[in-house]
Amino acid sequence: MLLYLSPGFSETDVKIARSKEGQERYVKQRTGRLGFTDHHPEAARWRRERLAWLGEPEVIKDKVAIANIGAYHSRTFTDHHVLAALPSSRAMLDWAQSILFPQAERGERMVVCLRAANFWGLEAGRRYGKALFAPQTTRSGHMRRGKLRDDIERTARRYV
Repeated sequence: MLLYLSPGFSETDVKIARSKEGQERYVKQRTGRLGFTDHHPEAARWRRERLAWLGEPEVIKDKVAIANIGAYHSRTFTDHHVLAALPSSRAMLDWAQSILFPQAERGERMVVCLRAANFWGLEAGRRYGKALFAPQTTRSGHMRRGKLRDDIERTARRYV
């Protein structure tokens, strides 16, 4: 599982949100069972760029999940205080810290925080237990080169 801050925003999001089909897709997506689709060209490109280090898209598509603290699309996320106020953000953080992170620390799943480690309650540049990672990243969510990235890529090959 890859952790980020919030989904980006484009005019495609507006078009999708205004259509009945798009609204139904968002409902399914929020269940966590829709999987990656190419109905949104900007999102598909973003995923290809961010997931390239894990392998071929067809091989990994059913093995990788992406979670955001904030469920709402934004071009730039500057209202950090909102994260503490939104029940959906608090629920995501509670689930991550009480269930997801302990599972990763035990090695039951692999979790890599690629944006806003401090908001997730993690320290950037650290590994926790067997498979919880918070590497140094760029603002756009790409891992910086170094030993921790090498460890993450080596560990990911076992999980993917």
